[in-house]
Amino acid sequence: MKSTSEQLLTFAENELVHKESIRQAVLNEAPRRQKKPVAWTKILLPIAACLVLLCGVVFAIPSARAEVLRWFDSVFSNSSEQIGKEREEQSEQFQSVREKLKGLPLEIAGDLEMWMDFQEESARMTQRVLREAAKSAVPVNQTADGVTFAEFSVYDTPGMESAAARHLFFGFSAPLSREYADNAVVFLDGIEKSAFRMDVPFAEEDTAHYAIYECIPDLSPAYLPETSLVVMKIGSAQFCFRYCWTDCVVELPADNAEKAAWLEQNDRLCEAARSMSCVCLTEPVTNDGITVTITNLTIENNDLIVDADVEATSELSDLHAQVFENKLRVRNRTYSIGVTLSVSRLLPDDFDFSASLKHHTRWRISLPIPANELAGEVVAYSFYIHAAKLTDRDPEDDGLRTKTFRFEFRFNA
Repeated sequence: MKSTSEQLLTFAENELVHKESIRQAVLNEAPRRQKKPVAWTKILLPIAACLVLLCGVVFAIPSARAEVLRWFDSVFSNSSEQIGKEREEQSEQFQSVREKLKGLPLEIAGDLEMWMDFQEESARMTQRVLREAAKSAVPVNQTADGVTFAEFSVYDTPGMESAAARHLFFGFSAPLSREYADNAVVFLDGIEKSAFRMDVPFAEEDTAHYAIYECIPDLSPAYLPETSLVVMKIGSAQFCFRYCWTDCVVELPADNAEKAAWLEQNDRLCEAARSMSCVCLTEPVTNDGITVTITNLTIENNDLIVDADVEATSELSDLHAQVFENKLRVRNRTYSIGVTLSVSRLLPDDFDFSASLKHHTRWRISLPIPANELAGEVVAYSFYIHAAKLTDRDPEDDGLRTKTFRFEFRFNA
């Protein structure tokens, strides 16, 4: 027999709107939505001719063409609106679940309450971001392999200084039967980045299958060129355009020949980025009985991957250590982890010296400046290590805090 918490979770899952069932219903209904031929062709043909003439005049004006395209196929606006509707329906269903949780012990209802709060807050934030993205969206309307790249938008998270504050959104439209890949690849002036498909709910009245891909380039806007070549690949479909960051203007290739030339240029830029290397100019550094040696440096998709060995003397064999405050100094500006610098720990950077006096660690640092622009330049990478006994309750106040470990790296083309 199921426990009370399991029964409530099952109930909550049954209460939620099943998105896939809605999608299947839309797919099944799609063939019935085709417009029937109009009998009064003699009357409608002159009207149609006038509309065609009017559209020709409107589309001859760039600003008017952009507004019309946005009005007809605004992926971000449509998706934001649908997320809002689903959020309202979900809130009503969650409220029903919450009523049934009243009076139950907190340990039973707490996890489910937190899960529902997270779902509601996540949907609210997604709707808000897409609404803002729709305001700055630029029509693209480039088609490849049956998929239309409808809109592009740049969104900067308010109040964030990090390069990760900038989000790129790519809005697509395709026939209802078309499936999208979960991941896509984006190239910014030859720098390869990943894009991930957002969860866009279906509406019963949808006549197209929308998809939105989000990419965080992790590049400082201050060092971006005025105009970048942007290439996006979704499966076999390739899209390319030039984007002016200052004027928020999209330039499309004039024809297939120019598109091919731009794709070749992207390949050359990619090859130049892949040929970059980095060397450590600093010998192993020892501070307070701990020695750090940089063992390898590689550049991958504009990320600097740093391998290091950390070794302690036998006097520190009863301590546990942790790396703190990773910083990268580039062109007289310091980027700090969690604030203006994105650093991922590929291997643990906390060490139990009682188990072993020597440990290996690895970081992935998203360079805030394109690596190919740093050719011949030297940057500094630094951090400190805090070591304390495992019995210390607050390692920030007790134990040993080392001096800063600082290393210089040089980039080579």
